[in-house]
Amino acid sequence: GDYAISATAQLDSGGSGGYGIFFDAVVDETGAVSSGYILQFDRGYGRGELVIRPWNDDAEGNPVYRFSDRDVIPEKNVDPDWWTGEKNIRLAVTETDAGEKNLAVYMDDELIFDDFTFEGNEGETYTGMRGWAGASTSFSDLEISAP
Repeated sequence: GDYAISATAQLDSGGSGGYGIFFDAVVDETGAVSSGYILQFDRGYGRGELVIRPWNDDAEGNPVYRFSDRDVIPEKNVDPDWWTGEKNIRLAVTETDAGEKNLAVYMDDELIFDDFTFEGNEGETYTGMRGWAGASTSFSDLEISAP
């Protein structure tokens, strides 16, 4: 069904690294993500972008969605403080009439995009967080709810 994932996240200073929030993920018996997606707040991709990657067999795939509207997300070298500021992020997943799912992403209560449609997983799904490239990230206030 429909659900929303909310979290507060903050990335440390630097020019690379980032963090991600898994959604619509299925895990195997070892706890590894066997399929699903991750929204990445990725300072190292391009000049800094939000990207969505599929995740299969505990490995990320190539981006299937990229968001880099500079009126919303500044380049990492132009405004590095924006990238290290605390962000409230909300992912809202809804089922469509066509049997697919749609993702809307909000940052600090502002809609960032709502045009990512995907073939979701059935049954019990999970969320989680990750960081990479030696960047420290803090997460707090995780909430999963009906939208």
